[in-house]
Amino acid sequence: MKNMKDMLNEIKVNRRGFFKWGAISGTAATLPLWIQKLLPSPIGMREPRVKPQGEENFLPTVCGCCDAGCGALVRVIAGQAVGIKGNPHHPISQGSLCPKGFALVQELYHPDRVKTPLKRRGERGSGDWKPISWDEAIGEIAGKLKEIRSQGEPNSLMILTNPNSNFERLLLQRFANAFGTPNFIEVGWSFGKGMVDASYAMMGTDFTFDLEDAAFIISFGFDWLQSFPSPVEATRAYAKLRRGKPDRRVRIVHIEPHMSVTGIKADEWIAVKPYTEAALALGMAHIIVAEGLYDKTFVTTQTFGFEDFKDAEGNIHRGFKSLVLEDYDPERISKFTGVKVETIRRLAHEFAEKKPSIALADRTRFYDQMAVMALNALVGSIGVKGGIIPLPAFSPFVLPPCPQDEIARNGLSNRRLDKSEEKLFPLANSVAEQIPDALLNNNVPYQVKALILHRANPVFLSPDLNRWFETVRKIPLVVSMTSFMDETSMLADIILPLHATLEDWHALATRTLKGTPVLSVSKPVVEPLYDTKNAGDVLIKLAQAIGGTVAEAFPWNSVDEAIKESLKGLFESGRGEPISEPPVEEEESWIEEEVKPTLDKWFRSIAAVGGWVDKKFVVTSKFNTPSGKFEFYSQILRQKLGERVSDLACLPHVEDPEFLGELKKEVRLATAPPAGNGTSEPMHLYLFVPLVFQNGEGAHLPYLQGIAGSYLSERRWHTWVELNPETAKELGIVEDEFVWVISPIGRVRARAKFNVGIPKDVVAMPLGLGHTAYGRWAQGVGSNPASIVPKVLDEITGQPLWQLTLVRLSKGGRA
Repeated sequence: MKNMKDMLNEIKVNRRGFFKWGAISGTAATLPLWIQKLLPSPIGMREPRVKPQGEENFLPTVCGCCDAGCGALVRVIAGQAVGIKGNPHHPISQGSLCPKGFALVQELYHPDRVKTPLKRRGERGSGDWKPISWDEAIGEIAGKLKEIRSQGEPNSLMILTNPNSNFERLLLQRFANAFGTPNFIEVGWSFGKGMVDASYAMMGTDFTFDLEDAAFIISFGFDWLQSFPSPVEATRAYAKLRRGKPDRRVRIVHIEPHMSVTGIKADEWIAVKPYTEAALALGMAHIIVAEGLYDKTFVTTQTFGFEDFKDAEGNIHRGFKSLVLEDYDPERISKFTGVKVETIRRLAHEFAEKKPSIALADRTRFYDQMAVMALNALVGSIGVKGGIIPLPAFSPFVLPPCPQDEIARNGLSNRRLDKSEEKLFPLANSVAEQIPDALLNNNVPYQVKALILHRANPVFLSPDLNRWFETVRKIPLVVSMTSFMDETSMLADIILPLHATLEDWHALATRTLKGTPVLSVSKPVVEPLYDTKNAGDVLIKLAQAIGGTVAEAFPWNSVDEAIKESLKGLFESGRGEPISEPPVEEEESWIEEEVKPTLDKWFRSIAAVGGWVDKKFVVTSKFNTPSGKFEFYSQILRQKLGERVSDLACLPHVEDPEFLGELKKEVRLATAPPAGNGTSEPMHLYLFVPLVFQNGEGAHLPYLQGIAGSYLSERRWHTWVELNPETAKELGIVEDEFVWVISPIGRVRARAKFNVGIPKDVVAMPLGLGHTAYGRWAQGVGSNPASIVPKVLDEITGQPLWQLTLVRLSKGGRA
């Protein structure tokens, strides 16, 4: 009879079979060592490790996988991390973590981490590297950057980072200012961010969704149970909505062309034609206004632009009321959206009558965001419990003024390469997707001589991604700060390896869904396994090597010194407290009222427990707009666009409910499938991001790969395309066979999965797979739909519009 070890030896363990053993996450370290060696996990494939023996501790850290700032506790035995769980004292996580948080131990022991600084010695993209020391890497980069400054061209340096609100972003911005480049640019996905642009244009503030106390929730294309700014809080809110209120049943309605995770969990899913969700919202607004169902007190006293109005020069301007009554009658909206008139009417009454109600939308087209935000204002769900809560910015990190020499000042006076200062994208801070076209077409006032990447991977994340490949390949000096060799890093000249999450300092300012300010701060819970550094420490060393005022801007010895100094103002304010009682060794006299605490003791205390919280914060909803009110008619936008702009440009409206002409020309179907093997009519491509691939990360971790398509039982480690079974039958497509998805600019191969929750003329695909680098468990797994999406940008925000692509399907062979 075979023993277990013999049976394991006979099994072919590959990407598909890996999870048949069970979910091997960071806690797999507790498996017997002989099993670890046989499994293709980050633990089993590392060098042999002695089973941890010794003192056990649970040390606080910050997840860092997204901007939520969840707190976690890491089980550490004899200095080795062997498990992780949510920190019950942290206001965001409250003892829970999403799947990405549980994968952090697997990230720590991943065999494909970049372990030491590397210098390219072969052709770009060849993967031919030689290890170098940190001194050699910093010295070579500093030398080339000093040369650029000596030529009076500091603006030719470009820094790309992923969108985040952590302390590293502040240091990157400071480095750009001290060096003298205006080209500090964020690049990343807009999925899961919420209505941030509409919030600024209509309220002048940040905001949060108070989901837990809502009586009726309607989401317009926002898969908030899978892609949300704070996934743990969204899941907890859903649980409380379902089980936490026994006296009432909270109704959840989800509107989307694709039955997503939120659609599955909702009380009602309503299928609409792609990109018509805003039309439905304005159709509901028509009924609410026409039948007098709106909150007259709120609209009259706390809003601007509902009625037509006269400006200081006597000109009459159209208001929101006239707009919806004249242009968005239910019959017209029904034809646009495919939703029955009686359904639109029912939804309007439910939303207006079941208070508090809240309408959600993602960071999609700007005017779509405005339409949904306006719906909340109509029923008075702004600044109330269970609604949209306007919030002031929470920015506790404040560093001393940045010293600048004449070279820096001259460099900063140059126009940014992404042209975000022009009126074409009036609400944009960064328009990263403008850069490749501008540089490749030589439509720029100056060229990029050096590029620093900070956890940024545009060659994978961007639409029509080959543009970035060609752009990065032509830049003379490319430096990447990363933990893993991703697609963009493969084109670098020098790689600067960063710590894994559990080896690193963290400082992140965030809020709970109730608006409570939270500062997530933690120190490393384990020593670095390899020759890696914190990104802040890298910037400090690089600045000091450059010298002059650049060095003066970074006077600290380490990143924790910089974090501590930046929080001096928060400490001196006397606000807030550590999220829990500090350990005995950190408690000391700072908590004793008779002894005045010091900044050092206060900082050590909050870092020792994982953060700070202001429990006494009181939400006071104030609007930072020209009128001091919520603005249906955005005067902020009018000021940026110019006084001669039309009224429609300042109001919520639908631009192209069924692909208007000017956009359709840009994304029209130009590639025909092979004769007889494809659809006779084009189909809408609908893209979504599974939770495990949020922000374009996660595919390198086998635990996350294995649960990406769990709602479809899709666990085969490949990109899938969802289509209606009737459509598949008409095309002769069998479930699980491979098909080609063909767009105007290319094609990708995907496995067909049937989903009755998708219209016949729509196909849906996940983003996050299809890497050509990023480690052994990501490289070559699936295809990347971003490669077949043409670049179309929102004219107000500069964000890519991902859902405008028309495709055909062609049979691509059985699995």
